[in-house]
Amino acid sequence: MDYVMNFIKGASTTAALLVMGSLSCFARPIIDAKVPVIAVHARRYEFNPSNITLKEGQQVKLVFISDDVTHSLTVKGLGLEVNIKKNHSSEVLLTPSKVGNFVGECSIYCGAGHDRMRIVFHVTK
Repeated sequence: MDYVMNFIKGASTTAALLVMGSLSCFARPIIDAKVPVIAVHARRYEFNPSNITLKEGQQVKLVFISDDVTHSLTVKGLGLEVNIKKNHSSEVLLTPSKVGNFVGECSIYCGAGHDRMRIVFHVTK
């Protein structure tokens, strides 16, 4: 009988720990609520918005969404490369470390106007 009682106590303790562990993931924030979020839509042959102003040293979450075909964005001056799959979003945390204007381009051929598909990140102090 003692064996059965110890087994039940152990099983209930294990179950309680599992429940508490699984609930703890809901209590943790995925991202700091103070981090600004900017959504950028990619579609033939533009990024919208096409001009974004950021502050040096301030982290921002960029959410890229493709409205039509797969695109990719490369901003060499910011070290940013992101694939944006059709009907999906891609999220990037970025903390600009230098002031300036940084031009990004679609780096996956998406049609005749591909060479005009640009976005500019203006980083200020």
